[in-house]
Amino acid sequence: MCRRLLYAILGLFFSGVAATATDRFGEWSLDQLRSNVVTLSYTQSTPLEDNNVGTAELGFICIEKDGSRNFGATLLPLEGAFENAQDQLVVLIHKGPYYASPDLSQKWQNAHDYLFLDSQDEIDALVGYLKTNEANGEKFVYLTFSGDLFGRPAMLNLITVDLAEVSNGFAALQNRMRCF
Repeated sequence: MCRRLLYAILGLFFSGVAATATDRFGEWSLDQLRSNVVTLSYTQSTPLEDNNVGTAELGFICIEKDGSRNFGATLLPLEGAFENAQDQLVVLIHKGPYYASPDLSQKWQNAHDYLFLDSQDEIDALVGYLKTNEANGEKFVYLTFSGDLFGRPAMLNLITVDLAEVSNGFAALQNRMRCF
């Protein structure tokens, strides 16, 4: 399956396509979108100034087609907080919101409404990082990236990811689709 189709499906998932079944693992949600599409996602809710709530999401998707499986990862920044025209952005992943040096640094592709990883090694590294930190007793990890490079001061995006039961979520994803 071509990567563009994989990410188009990711875009549909994050734009509100209804799932047929949902299992919860802490704050993580495992959704069966179709018989051959399963997602595991975390949504961070953030209060906004106008008494509304904004969301940012980290998601993983497994798609099976013609006997092969594709596994992808995506970040959906808080709406209105991301206007970056670069083709790639560095996402820094760390245990504290203000750590000087990241534990993991990855180059994500920019689809201009969301970011995605297109390297299986990078996706595996991120999954391993999340599961290892949960096993080591960490409660949260933080993903940071620049949201604006149009001549204005860079806007830093910070997504706080709750690790509670993330390993169980990935185990359930693996049992459904054997993606990784």
